[in-house]
Amino acid sequence: MEKIYVFGHRNPDTDSVCSAISLSYLKNKLGLNTVPVILSDINNETKFALEYFNVNKPMFLNDVKLKIKDLEYRKKYFINEYESVYSGYQKISRLVNKATKRKRRYTISKAYQSTNDFCS
Repeated sequence: MEKIYVFGHRNPDTDSVCSAISLSYLKNKLGLNTVPVILSDINNETKFALEYFNVNKPMFLNDVKLKIKDLEYRKKYFINEYESVYSGYQKISRLVNKATKRKRRYTISKAYQSTNDFCS
């Protein structure tokens, strides 16, 4: 089963961290594989609350950037799944531009449509 990371704000405060922990706990009870995470260091208030209630500090997650592998698309052009969405957008955009110059018809994939909206 795929792991799902649950997190709050980029700079987490107490309610954000506790919400991530609580939601992760609930989703695990409902049968999902979730892990509460934080996106940066927690403040002293949050440290105190976690220690007071004897709850472990969530794991630090360094990167939550959208990757090509996270999108649903039909492969008509090779793109490494760990590239950024913007990098994939640039490659697909070049392919579409070449196809347009040759006056051929190509079906633009969902990835191109999604990244066009995302990167514009």
